[in-house]
Amino acid sequence: MSRTQELFRAIPGPLSAGAILSRMPSPEPAPASAPASAPEPEPDPAPEPAAAVDTEPEIPLGDLFLLTSRQVRHRWAASLTPWDLAPHQGRALRLVADLGPVRPGVLAEHLRIAPRSVTDVVDALEQRGLVERRPDPGDRRATVLRLTAAGRKVRAAIDASRRETVDDFFGWLSGPDQVTLRHLLVQLTTDDDAVAAGTSTRPIDQGHGAPTGAAAQGATR
Repeated sequence: MSRTQELFRAIPGPLSAGAILSRMPSPEPAPASAPASAPEPEPDPAPEPAAAVDTEPEIPLGDLFLLTSRQVRHRWAASLTPWDLAPHQGRALRLVADLGPVRPGVLAEHLRIAPRSVTDVVDALEQRGLVERRPDPGDRRATVLRLTAAGRKVRAAIDASRRETVDDFFGWLSGPDQVTLRHLLVQLTTDDDAVAAGTSTRPIDQGHGAPTGAAAQGATR
C-alpha cells in the first residue's frame, strides 16, 4: 500500500480536496547542488635555461702549444733543484752522456750557444765532479768531455725525475689521449724535418711551407 492510500484510509469521513491536500506530506526539497568550481589554471611551463655563453676568448693553437711547452720546461727546471743545476747545465750533462766523449765545440752546437760560452758550462759541471776533460785520442791538441761516475749517477737520477715530472703533468689525460697526443707531436716533428729536406707532403698552399727564421737555422744544423 502506497503512502497516499494510507493517508486516505486515515481520513475520517468525507473531506474537501483542500483538506486532503493539506494532509499530504510536502515534497522534500532537492539538495542544493554545489556551485561549479572554476577550472584551475594550468601552470606556466618552466622557462628553458639560457644557453651558456663562452666569454673566454679562444686561444690560438700555436699559443697553446707554447704555453704547454713552457709549463713543462718550468717543471723540469724545478726538478733540477736537488742537484743545484740550472736547466742548461742539466741539458749539457745529458748531452755529454748521450754523445759519449764529445768535444766542447760539438757540445756548444747542440746547446746552440757560442763556443766561448760552453766553457763556463763545462767548468761548472767539472767543479761539481760530474764531467771531466780528457785528451782527444784522435788529436792530442784537443780535449773531449765525458761523465764521471758521479755524473752518471746524477744523470740517471735526473732522467727519473724528468719522467716523473712528465707523468705528473700529462697524467690527467687518459691513456688513449696520451697515445693520440704523442702520435700528433711525432707526426708534426717528423714532417717539419721533411719540410727542411724538401720531401714533405704537407700542402704548401694551405699556409705551410719551409721553416723560416730560427726554425730554418735549427733545421740546417
